[in-house]
Amino acid sequence: MKVNFDWGDGTAYSVPVDETFSIWNFSNYEGIVTSQNIPGLRESVVRLSSKGRYAVSFGRASFVYQLP
Repeated sequence: MKVNFDWGDGTAYSVPVDETFSIWNFSNYEGIVTSQNIPGLRESVVRLSSKGRYAVSFGRASFVYQLP
């Protein structure tokens, strides 16, 4: 998502750029993985498995994504 600004109303609103998700390492903020473009991801919910080995989505885009 990126932010656009409406100068007429003075409000900001979000604009979708792509439908990917990214996972980072919390200790050093390095990127671990970024998914390919997944149509319908914005209308879906993405969760990590309990051990962090899979990303699971349900909703408009349903998938299981194995993490490295």
